[in-house]
Amino acid sequence: MNASGNNEKDGANDKPESDDQYSEPNYRKLDSQDNHSSNTSNSNNDENNIGDVDEIFGSFMNEIDSIRNSKNESRLDKKMDSNGHVIRLISQAFPSPYQVLGVGPDATIDDIKREFRNISRYIHPDKCRHPRAQEAFHILKKAYEDIHKEEIREKYKTVFDFARKIVYKKHGIKPSANNIDLVLAGFGPEGQKAMEKEIYAECDAILQRQADRKEYAERTLKANIEYEKRKISEIMLLERIQMYERMEWDKTIDMRVNSWRNFQDQVDTKQVKFNAFRGVDTKKEERSAQHQEALKHVTKRRKY
Repeated sequence: MNASGNNEKDGANDKPESDDQYSEPNYRKLDSQDNHSSNTSNSNNDENNIGDVDEIFGSFMNEIDSIRNSKNESRLDKKMDSNGHVIRLISQAFPSPYQVLGVGPDATIDDIKREFRNISRYIHPDKCRHPRAQEAFHILKKAYEDIHKEEIREKYKTVFDFARKIVYKKHGIKPSANNIDLVLAGFGPEGQKAMEKEIYAECDAILQRQADRKEYAERTLKANIEYEKRKISEIMLLERIQMYERMEWDKTIDMRVNSWRNFQDQVDTKQVKFNAFRGVDTKKEERSAQHQEALKHVTKRRKY
C-alpha cells in the first residue's frame, strides 16, 4: 500500500508539473506585437517612399539645371581653329550680330563678352596669321558693338520670342511654357536642346527673310532712283537741244529777214514768175528691167 500510495502521490505531483509546462497564450500581447511590427514596416515603407520622391525630384532639378546651363553654351563648333573662324566670318553676310558671335538673343551680357573674348583669341591680327584676319576681327568687333545697343537687342529679342512661339505651336506646346512645363511634356535635356536648335533655326530664317525683304526694298529704291536720274538727264538733254536750236535760229534770223525783204522787192518790181496756172506736163515713167519682170509675174498670177 505504501508503494501504491507513493505512486499516487507521484502521479499527483506529475500533473501539476505538466500544467506548469503548458501555459495559455497571451493574445493581447501578440496583438500588440503584431501592431508594432506592422507600424514599423509602414514607417519603413513611408521613409522609402519619401526617399524615392526626393531622389526623383533631385534628378528632375538636375535636368533643369543642365538645360539652363546648356542654353549659355556657344552655338559654334568648339573644334574650329583660327582659319575656320576667319573663313566663317568673311564668307557670308550675317542677318544679325548674334549670329556673328554664335549666341542666341536670350544670351546675357556676360555670355556675349565671354564669346567675344573666346573668338578674339583665334582671329586677333596679332595672333592669327591669316591674311584676312583684320577684316574678320573688324566684323566681330562691329557685331559686338551693335549687340550692346538696346534697340538692336530688343528687336532681335522680339524675333526670338516670335520664333519660339512658332516652334512651340508646331509641337503642341503653349507659348508661355517654361522649362518645367517642357519636362512635364516629355522634353528632357536632349529634347530641349533639339528644340532650342529648332528655335534658333527658325529665328535665323525669320531674320533672313527680313534681310531679303530689306535688300529687295533697297534694290527697288536704287532702281527707282536710277530711273529718275535717267529721266532727268533725258529732260535736261532735250532742253539743251532745244536751247541750241533756238540759238541757231536766232543766229540766222537776220539772213532770213533779208531774204524775205529781197523777195518782197522782187514782187514789187514784178520780177517774180508765178507758175500757179501752168499746165501739168506728163512724163513717161521709167522702169528698170527688174521692175518690169516683177510686173510680168504679178500679171500672170492675176490671170490664174
